[in-house]
Amino acid sequence: MQTSLDPKWEALIDLTEVDTILRSCVHCGFCTSGCPTYQLLGDENDSPRGRIYLMKQVFEGNSSFETVAPHLDRCLTCRSCETNCPSGVEYGRLLDISRGIMHQTRSRLSWSRLKATLLIKLLRQNLLMRAFFSVGRVLRRLPGLRHTAKLPLPRNHQSLNGNPAAERSKPLSRAKGLGKVIVLKGCLQRHATPRVVEALCSILNWQGYEPVFLDEEPCCGALPYHLGDHAKGAADLSALSELIRVHSGDVVAVLSSATGCATFLSGLANQGQPGSSSLEAPGPSTEKTFPPLLDPVTFLKDLPAPPVRTANIAVHEPCTQTHGTKLRGEVSSYLTQLGFNVVSSVSGQGCCGSAGTYSLLQPAISRRLRSTMLDRLESGRADVVLTANVGCQVHLDSAGRTPVVHWLEWVAQSMEGEPPQEASGSRL
Repeated sequence: MQTSLDPKWEALIDLTEVDTILRSCVHCGFCTSGCPTYQLLGDENDSPRGRIYLMKQVFEGNSSFETVAPHLDRCLTCRSCETNCPSGVEYGRLLDISRGIMHQTRSRLSWSRLKATLLIKLLRQNLLMRAFFSVGRVLRRLPGLRHTAKLPLPRNHQSLNGNPAAERSKPLSRAKGLGKVIVLKGCLQRHATPRVVEALCSILNWQGYEPVFLDEEPCCGALPYHLGDHAKGAADLSALSELIRVHSGDVVAVLSSATGCATFLSGLANQGQPGSSSLEAPGPSTEKTFPPLLDPVTFLKDLPAPPVRTANIAVHEPCTQTHGTKLRGEVSSYLTQLGFNVVSSVSGQGCCGSAGTYSLLQPAISRRLRSTMLDRLESGRADVVLTANVGCQVHLDSAGRTPVVHWLEWVAQSMEGEPPQEASGSRL
């Protein structure tokens, strides 16, 4: 598309980058077929193509971000459009640039900015997060609130205090001393679904690897960055990157079972942006090199298969895994390899509506997307729905329908011979 961008934006952004992204869009419309909000709402302005045009108008000086903000805020950032785009339009990067400007220029008293700021602060406070999920657990148990509570909370949880996962996870250990693996807990996961971390450690122990943790693990920066606070996101990423670098001496890999974190860390944006493939970010540099940052399924799929109990399962592969880390179908394939019966699978076909903080900022749309996703997953009458992301797990499970757990937890409990009903997604 032809552009005529307003030079005033040069003080805030790299206008050449914006121009390149805008010009790469040919308005073919392939993106609309996979866009969850467009499919749900039917509004061109709530499609990737429409949002690109809205952003173009702003950058050309013919509109304002205050005017187009509602449509940009409704974007899930699932990046399905990037997967479908034949022209390679970096829509997600363009949206991040726009949200960064909005964060800088929006009124500090605006409701949208206040909500985003409060969410970022909440996720960074361990005591508040523990209290939040503790209260949520109580509410879920109260008569009349069990299935009507609108807060996206899991139906069962426990806090992960300190680093007990490696000590408490003792499956059929085959301690071979194959090396250490850094396991990232994640801001949300350590409080909402801590058993996922324990499960990963359990599987690693069985394979002969030693899971280790980072003291005072900081946020990876994904949530503040995607909410528009690029400075905070880059600072968080730099802190986490340096901590990994310091402790990477005898580590064979870094694993993140939260696919949103993994996507940001491994990077799908431009080279040199936060989340580059080498985990590099502005900050101190050393001669140490990083061990590979991997999704657990990538690390485990070529290792010996542990013994598991069979079960009928549905597999939900998150947007961050399908369109982010580009591991479409990998979890379903691995679970089938282990001996589970995959009766239904959703990979790259819509979004569950979690999308980081989206379920809190856009609850009405989020719940409609969740219902549609669960309808698809439950079509095969599975005993349980398995997913690969903590946000998706919490969001889907909070509907009170088929139990939703992380696939790592299900595999670990099957290995240990525990009843599947005891998983964190079981009904209370």
